[in-house]
Amino acid sequence: MRSRQVYAIGGLIVLTVFAVAGLWEFLLEDRVLARLNPGYVAETADEHWRYVAVAVGASVVSLIAPLWLFNHLGARQARAEEALAESRERLKAFAENPDWVWEIDETGVYTYASSRVHDFLGYTPEEVIGKAPFDLMPPDEAARMAKEFAAITSERRSFSLLENVTLHRDGHRVFMETSGVPIFDKRGAFRGYRGIDRDITARKQAEAAVRESEARFAKAFQASPAAMAISEIDDGRLLDANAMWLSLWGFTRGEAIGKTAVELHNWADLEQRAIFVERLKRDGSIRDFEAIFLTKGGQERTVLLAGETIEIGGEPRLLLVFHDITERQSMERRLRHVQKMEVVGQLAGGTAHDFNNLLQIIQSSIDLAQSQLDKDDRIHIYLENAMEAARRGGRLTHQLLSFSRKETLNPEIVRPAALIEGLLDLIRRSLGETIEVETRLERDLPTVRIDPHGLENALVNIAFNAKAAMPDGGRLTIAAGRRHVEQEIAGAGGADSPPAGDYVEINLTDTGCGMTPDVLEHAFEPFFTTREVGEGSGLGLSMVYGFARQSGGIVTLESEPGRGTRVCLMLPTAAKEPSDA
Repeated sequence: MRSRQVYAIGGLIVLTVFAVAGLWEFLLEDRVLARLNPGYVAETADEHWRYVAVAVGASVVSLIAPLWLFNHLGARQARAEEALAESRERLKAFAENPDWVWEIDETGVYTYASSRVHDFLGYTPEEVIGKAPFDLMPPDEAARMAKEFAAITSERRSFSLLENVTLHRDGHRVFMETSGVPIFDKRGAFRGYRGIDRDITARKQAEAAVRESEARFAKAFQASPAAMAISEIDDGRLLDANAMWLSLWGFTRGEAIGKTAVELHNWADLEQRAIFVERLKRDGSIRDFEAIFLTKGGQERTVLLAGETIEIGGEPRLLLVFHDITERQSMERRLRHVQKMEVVGQLAGGTAHDFNNLLQIIQSSIDLAQSQLDKDDRIHIYLENAMEAARRGGRLTHQLLSFSRKETLNPEIVRPAALIEGLLDLIRRSLGETIEVETRLERDLPTVRIDPHGLENALVNIAFNAKAAMPDGGRLTIAAGRRHVEQEIAGAGGADSPPAGDYVEINLTDTGCGMTPDVLEHAFEPFFTTREVGEGSGLGLSMVYGFARQSGGIVTLESEPGRGTRVCLMLPTAAKEPSDA
C-alpha cells in the first residue's frame, strides 16, 4: 500500500514540473510579443492570467485527486481486511459453539467436523471425516434415516430438528437433533450440506421419565378404588374419569367425557362448586370438602371431595377424588336414632313403672271409697269417672312399656296369614267405606313366635294412622311374604337393621298424604304426633316399634309427601310349627 502511495506522489511531481515549465514558456512568449507590440499585452493580459489560474488549478487538482483516490482505495481495503478478520472470528466461534458443526459433500461423506464431536460421540474430527453419518448409527436407525435423508437431498432442501440416534464410540446410544442447509458453488452446483448436531439425550431421558411417570399415574388413576376425575378448572369440562367415577355416577365414558359441569348436572348446587373452585385457586388444594352430587338418574349422594391442581400438557387441570359418604352418614343417623330411642325407651319405661304404681294406688283408693257408698249416691258416679281415667292411664303405661320393650309378652307360635285375615273385618269397619282394604298374602307362610295380641294391636295402630293420612278416602294394601336376609341390612326410616336369617315381612301401604323427611325422622318417638291436640297420644307407632324389637324383629317406614306411606314389619320365623297345625 505504501509503495503505491510513493509511486502516486512521484507521478504528481513529474506532472507538476511539466505544468510549471509550460507556464514559464508561456510567460517568455508574452515578453517577446510585448517588445514587438506593446498593445498586445494589454489585450491578452486577462486571458494570460486566466491561463495561469487554470494551469495552477490543474496542478493542484492533479496533485490532490490521486492522493484522495489512493487514500479512499486504501480505506476500502482496510475495511475489507477488517471484515475478513471478523468473519474468521465468527467462523471460529461457530465452530467452537456447544453444538457439533459439520459439513458433508454431495456423496454424503463428512468433509469437516468441529471438535465438539469428541464431546458428543467420543471421536476426534479426523476419525469422523471420510465417514457417512449413517456409519455412526445403529443398523435400524441408519436404514430409517437414510431413507428420510434421501428424500431431503433429492429436493436439495434445508431441514431442522431432525431427531435421530447415533452410537457413541463406547457403544451407548446418543440422541441427536440435526439441522442443515444445502451448499452450492458459484455456478449453482450442489456441493453437499452444512449443519449442526445437538445432543438431546438428557431431554429425551427426561421425556421418557415423564412418560413413565404419566403411565404410572394413568395406571393408578384407572385402577384406584376411589372415584377420580380430571377436569378443566373454570367450567369443569371433564377430561378423564376412572371406572369407579363412572360407576358411582352412572355415566358411560362417551356420555361424560368432554361435558362441562353444567351439562353433566353433576353438582347439586353450582354455587357450591364456585366456592370449591375459589378455595382451590387460593390454596392450590382442598381436602374433605363435603358436597352433594347427583347421579345420572338424579339420586343425591353426599361425598367428601378432595381437589388438587395439576399440570397436563402445560395447562393447569383439576384432579378430583370423590369419597362417597352417603351410606356412612345414613348409618350414623341410624345409630344416633337407635341410641336416642334407647334413651327415650329407658326414660319411658321408668316413667311408666312409677306412673303405674301411682295409678294402682289411685285405683285402690277409688275402690275403697266406692265400697263405702251406695250405688245410688252421686259421689259414686264421680268416682267411676275417676276410675275410668285411671284405666286409660293404665293403657297409656302399657303402651309406654311396650315401646321400651319392658312389657310382659306372652309369645306363641302364630300363623301370621290367619291372624291378619281374622283382623280384616275389624280393620275395614274401623277405616270406613271410603277406604278400600286390599290384601296380598303369600300362601304357606312360615310361622312366627310372637304375642298375638301385640301383633293385632300393632296392625290396628298402623291402620288407624293410615286412616288419618287419607281423610278423603284411598286404599290400604296389606301384604305378607317371606324374606331372607343374607347379611345385616340397613333399616329405613331411622330404624336399626335385622341380623341375617329368615323373616315374615308384613307390609301395610296407604295412598295417603305421606310424611316429610323431618316427620319421618321422629315418627317412632313417643308422644310425637302431627294431629291436633286431643286427636291422638303419639304412642301408636312407638308401641309398634317396641313390639317389633321385643319380638326379635324390626319395623321400618318409607314415605314421601303426596306418595303415601309404607310400614314394614319383619318378624323372625319360628323354629317349629304350632301343635294344632
